[in-house]
Amino acid sequence: MKKRMLIVSVMAMAASLATADVVSKNVVGYYTVKLNTPGYSMIGINFNSIGGTGIPIQDLFLPSSLYPGEGEWDVDNCDQMIVWDNDMQDFLSFSYLDIGDGPKWYDAGYEKATIVLDPGMAFWFYRPSNNGEENVKIVGQVDEQATINRSFLPGYSMFSKSFPVEKLIGEEIEGYPGEYEWDLDNCDKLVIWDNETQDYRSYYYVDIGDGPGWYDEGYEPVSENFLVGMGAWYLYQGSGTLEWSENTPL
Repeated sequence: MKKRMLIVSVMAMAASLATADVVSKNVVGYYTVKLNTPGYSMIGINFNSIGGTGIPIQDLFLPSSLYPGEGEWDVDNCDQMIVWDNDMQDFLSFSYLDIGDGPKWYDAGYEKATIVLDPGMAFWFYRPSNNGEENVKIVGQVDEQATINRSFLPGYSMFSKSFPVEKLIGEEIEGYPGEYEWDLDNCDKLVIWDNETQDYRSYYYVDIGDGPGWYDEGYEPVSENFLVGMGAWYLYQGSGTLEWSENTPL
């Protein structure tokens, strides 16, 4: 059956409408993300690869969208990706540069990068120069699983939505509300990077007298959506593992 998928792709209010005609059981398309030029952008992975095995870093962006610097080994000016490892609680850095064999993504040891980006991951993209395309496409397909189970360990996790669908920020996550009402120091926090203002917005899973729920910085119930292409930090302050799940929009 022929399906038409409409993906509203937004990164920091830079919206682009992407439409894909599909003749198969798989829903394939793209969404557009903004790479601040220059500056930092937090990008979320909402698609899987066409084969369903994650998107290799070498295939994530078209080479024409990226900037490898001026000449070989221009480490200071080339595009960079910084991936937070939720298990290690540390960053992994990658550089898009030419070390003599044409531009490619390389790890911190300047070995060809092989990391695979799965749906639900997020990362920093850093562009120190004014070169390269600002609005770029991420191509893939909606993950075929009906439900994707997610988990957060205590501490910080960088994440995005596993499916290209917008829902209220925190809607699917019942976090840790702290030890008592208004326990803002110990409750879970969800922190979104706004690519437009180049600043963070914070949300709290806290009980302010009417039971635990997600609230914005003005302590109003959350009314904003977690957007396609968006990435965020989650600070889990409970014990054990926080488990939650996402359901396919199809």
